[in-house]
Amino acid sequence: MKTDKIKKLEKISSALEPNQQRFNRMNKDISQWAEKFLIDLKTLPAHYTIQRRKKLPGWKKLLNKNPGSSKNLLKIFNQKIVNSGVNPASSGYVAYIPGGGVPWAALGDYMADISNLYSGAYFACPGAVELENRMISWMCHLLKFPNTAAGNITSGGSMANLIALVTARDKFIKKFKNQTNWVIYLSSQTHHSVEKSLRVIGLGDIKVRKIPMDKHFRMNTTILSDTISSDKNSGLHPWLVLGNAGTTDTGACDNLIVLSKICRKFNLWFHVDAAYGGFFLLSPQGKKIMKGINYADSVVMDPHKGLFLPYGIGAVLIRDKKYLMESFKYQANYMHDIYREEEELYPSLLSPELTRPFRAMRMWLTIHFAGMKALKASIEEKILLARYFYERIKKIPFIEAPLPPDFSVVLFRYNDGMNDPDTMTQRFLKLIRKEKSFYISSTLIEGHVYLRLAVLCFRTHLIHVDKVLDTMLKCRLPFRGIV
Repeated sequence: MKTDKIKKLEKISSALEPNQQRFNRMNKDISQWAEKFLIDLKTLPAHYTIQRRKKLPGWKKLLNKNPGSSKNLLKIFNQKIVNSGVNPASSGYVAYIPGGGVPWAALGDYMADISNLYSGAYFACPGAVELENRMISWMCHLLKFPNTAAGNITSGGSMANLIALVTARDKFIKKFKNQTNWVIYLSSQTHHSVEKSLRVIGLGDIKVRKIPMDKHFRMNTTILSDTISSDKNSGLHPWLVLGNAGTTDTGACDNLIVLSKICRKFNLWFHVDAAYGGFFLLSPQGKKIMKGINYADSVVMDPHKGLFLPYGIGAVLIRDKKYLMESFKYQANYMHDIYREEEELYPSLLSPELTRPFRAMRMWLTIHFAGMKALKASIEEKILLARYFYERIKKIPFIEAPLPPDFSVVLFRYNDGMNDPDTMTQRFLKLIRKEKSFYISSTLIEGHVYLRLAVLCFRTHLIHVDKVLDTMLKCRLPFRGIV
């Protein structure tokens, strides 16, 4: 066989392995862009007007035949991508539950991507698996889980919830085969990814009980206990109770200690979605609020929320690792080398993923370069900022704030006592959003419109919360007397 074509293809494909000079030049340009972006964040808007932007060109214009320049790429990125929609890195992004994307994490991703280490199997890179396991062990320690616990670093809360539900399903199915008689107990505040996961894992036909909330927007535990008793007496099979440690809408934390007692009484799986609230365990206030989380059978936590990491990293922690392994351990002939008895558990045994990024690096580098002291201080600061905001708006005569925050989400609405609060709140939001330095969101609670301030970005400080308050006060006058 002649090798001329092989050599020609090798030469053409050399752009995939650039020489040091070209790589350093591109690396420098991207690094300079990142440095400028971080500097400009102080003045960049927290949100942009989507209607006015021109869309990204089609793929034929984006995918160039020959090697392109960083100048052209950065021009497209700046004009068409980064300056559109909302800006989750902004100190004024207080709309949903942002982490902000701490820059240290990007360096961890850079190292992980350059080395392309495979963290799915122990034999492939023992050090990578060990680092993942150390991060998981630390999170289990935060939860005060026993030594039997294990977990997995996932892409986010949705995958983490799915893994927990599969594990709980497989434990229960041994006892009760007829899944149509199974019952899961949620609240109206449960994240939508849970019911989506039920459908994905083949439990779309089970009975879903939406337990009403109490006056604190927490699951009503009395109604829960009565509903479980009624279902058992009707011949149904109660399966799982899902408690929330920080709901998306209100930020409320269910009474986890009471939920755990109910689950033990009826022998149900106790799952806690702490995607938002979990890392508030780093604060004294959070530990008090989440009392009872240590009794959970499974917990979801999102480092891209409470640890301020960029989007794309969640975690699922299971109290007894044997159930997790029973659900996900699998063998294939071509993976003969992977499945050996090892001292360490590894991710491909504990999740649906085989190919996966080395996610622990972004987590470790952030903790290493920032230090636990800074992370704990920032978490506690967010709690206090939310309480400060709540205390201030309680004194504003046209603002109604139903409850103090459990963590860092504050619910409020416009109510001047003269006009329809839902209509007024929507108009109030529209006026507030003319200010581009911050971005808040709205939600529906029991059919009524409320606004939310979600303080979680590590860049959000007292000056930014005061800016929101000042803007709210300025937005009152145009509403006086409107029906």
